[in-house]
Amino acid sequence: MSSTPAPSVFQQGLIAFSIGHGDGSDAEVQVIAADGRVVATVPRSGFHFDDAPAWEPAGTSLVIDSARGGKIHLFRYSVETKAVTQLTFGDRFEGYPDVSPDGSTIAVDYGGEGADLGIWLMDIDGSNRRNLVPPPPAPAVDSAPAFSPDGSK
Repeated sequence: MSSTPAPSVFQQGLIAFSIGHGDGSDAEVQVIAADGRVVATVPRSGFHFDDAPAWEPAGTSLVIDSARGGKIHLFRYSVETKAVTQLTFGDRFEGYPDVSPDGSTIAVDYGGEGADLGIWLMDIDGSNRRNLVPPPPAPAVDSAPAFSPDGSK
């Protein structure tokens, strides 16, 4: 069972996706080849809810959201070195990332848990967070931003 709306496909035939384990309380991100062979699994220690993988343009790293440490924040996973690096910190939700085609910017849901999620942009290293779309009135949410293929929208 995948917990992401759609897998993230890289042009070299690699597919990144989040796979849940039954009750929805635990998920991990895997990378597979087009033939179904598992290429990588984001390393975990204990419970982590890893979700919403987005490829960086070079195809060597993913940006994911993860509940490592409690709150959901953004992390970078290197498919080559297997290193996981935390990009964002704080007490607000940051999830469902998308990386711009030029690799310089991440679009992300940002806000409190529940109904006050807006769309924000940040630099690829997690710095320089800026609001793009403020949260809509409750109970609505803005969620799962995606860049256009040329990055203009």
